[in-house]
Amino acid sequence: MTCAYMYPTCEIAIGDMILYVDLLPLNLDHFDVILGMDCLTKYHATIDSNVDNIPIVRESPYVFLHDLLRDLIDREIEFTIEVILGTQSISKTPYLMSTTKLKELKIQLQELLDKKFIKPSTSLWGAPVLFVKKKAGSLRL
Repeated sequence: MTCAYMYPTCEIAIGDMILYVDLLPLNLDHFDVILGMDCLTKYHATIDSNVDNIPIVRESPYVFLHDLLRDLIDREIEFTIEVILGTQSISKTPYLMSTTKLKELKIQLQELLDKKFIKPSTSLWGAPVLFVKKKAGSLRL
């Protein structure tokens, strides 16, 4: 889906709050407006995780056990991958990255760490990284 133009700095009222957002006209049947991560970040939006506010949960309490939902939302998950004893990581030369992209990667990873969107990893295995150039020329991870 592509968009040929944009309506900059449109005023949107949500409750008693006024937001100024750039709107992109899209041909969507089920949504009037979709607020992207850039808008949500700009206005420091939070998501209410109270499952009692979800209509389908209120209508079907026998399906969604309250204690089960609370455990799924409030619990910390520890993830590990079991490997066979003696298994070593694949020895493959990493893809060389330009110094500008490496610098940008470090900056963006540090921002994600600071916001607690990611945690440091102790894994010996790497992860692929893809940069996409934005219209303004900056790089998006």
